[in-house]
Amino acid sequence: MRLINATEGLDATGRLTPLSLTIEDDRITNISKTANKAEDVIILPALVNAHDHARPLRSGSVGGFGKPLEAWLHRLAFMAPVDPYLATLAPLARAAQGGQGAVMIHHVRPIGLTDYVTEVIQMARAARDVGVRVAFGVGMRVARASRSHLREMIVAGRRILHQGKIIGVDLGAVQKELRIAYRAAMPSRAGFLNAWPGFEAAICAHYQNRLGCC
Repeated sequence: MRLINATEGLDATGRLTPLSLTIEDDRITNISKTANKAEDVIILPALVNAHDHARPLRSGSVGGFGKPLEAWLHRLAFMAPVDPYLATLAPLARAAQGGQGAVMIHHVRPIGLTDYVTEVIQMARAARDVGVRVAFGVGMRVARASRSHLREMIVAGRRILHQGKIIGVDLGAVQKELRIAYRAAMPSRAGFLNAWPGFEAAICAHYQNRLGCC
């Protein structure tokens, strides 16, 4: 059992000062006000991320930090298709480490190594193994084309996420495996890579005189 006494805290009823939190078997079993000496910490519920794409690489990895979407979105084509479980495990592990307990995944760019439902099931398995709750937003083109698949995805996702799991992911090992997978897949995109310099130059030329971003 672990007992945390905090100077500030929040629960469903509002602010508590000071706050006592009891953890047993990796679960919170009690939250209450306390008269004990408090640590200089703040306790609050896990954060909810309402908009994420669960990409294994951050937008900053392709030079997109602080820039308009159109200036860097096309660079995601460099992301070679890899195992969807690993590709989801990395960003959700980062999310959990940052204090997030629930993530809304807007899954509009499927990796494509399998059918859509199988891919989403693997993503849900990654969420279960990290220990975060997820919801999926799908592209309308997908929704119109595969209603039965979406129903299957919902049922399978609920089954997989029925029991949570405390985070225990070796994020470094995951990222290393992803890098290996990306390098192995890049030669299959030789045609795209040959055409890339002109494509990127045209995008940058479009924006550099308008926003000064490239």
